[in-house]
Parts: sequence; C-alpha cells; structure tokens
Amino acid sequence: MALSTCRVLCFRLGPGQELVAELTARCQQAGLRAAFVVTCVGSVSGCRLRLASTPDGRTDTYMDSSEFLEICGLVGTVSPDGAHLHVTLGRADGSTLSGHVISLTVQTTAELVVGEAEGLEFSREDTGTGYRELVVREKGGTDGGAQRLARINDGR
Repeated sequence: MALSTCRVLCFRLGPGQELVAELTARCQQAGLRAAFVVTCVGSVSGCRLRLASTPDGRTDTYMDSSEFLEICGLVGTVSPDGAHLHVTLGRADGSTLSGHVISLTVQTTAELVVGEAEGLEFSREDTGTGYRELVVREKGGTDGGAQRLARINDGR
C-alpha cells in the first residue's frame, strides 16, 4: 500500500473529441505522473472496446459500436507511458457494454475528474506477465523504492 496526497484535474470534453487521446494529453500537459480517473459522466457516439478474456485464453476479441451510449462508469490509471481504462456504457434499452477502452468518441459531453497521487510515479512495464502492467514508484525514487512499494502492494 502506498499512501499519498492528491491533486485534482477537472475538465469537460465536447462533441467529436476522442476521450483517451484527450485524457492522456491533458494529464501530460498538467505534468501528472500518477493519474487515476475519479469519475466521468457523459455520452459517446462511438467506441472500440477489447472484451474480457475467453475461457480458452483469447484476449483479442474487440467490439466496435456507433450507438449513442451513456458513460455509466470509467475507471483506470494514466501514466506517461499510457492509459489503462475500463468503461461501462449504457444503451437506451438499459443494457450495457463494457470492456477495456481502445477509443471513445464523445457525443455531447464528457465531464472528467482526474486525481494524481502526489509523490508517486506510475509507469507501465512488462513485469513477466506479457502485458504492460502498472508499476508504482516514489517520485524521483530508485528501483529500490519501486521494489519496496511492490512488496507493500503485494502485501509482503
């Protein structure tokens, strides 16, 4: 567990803007090194999601939609190396789509509140899983600090 104070960045996106690109760009412009989505509400007119792994281990199933959808929930982390975001989107009939975000195109608005864990830095690295996973370090810290935080995060 890594404890930190928090700064908050709030902004609104308009029609046609691509949420992932805007989120990562605004975090970079604000100098955020350990960002996370606090909340996001709004609507999208298009999305591309990677769906959950299948029982046979496939991780390459994607869904594209051009429906008008409500953003019911957006969670994830943003580092200088990129974002890892998951979304739940609501349809007009009350059913939902959800998955790992590849892209989201704003329909009318997207209101985002983004936090930054001050004193920490996030990066995305392959730590042996074959995926670029979140690595948490103390800001300006050494690999020893990352190892200490990893042990704390893993409960050791």
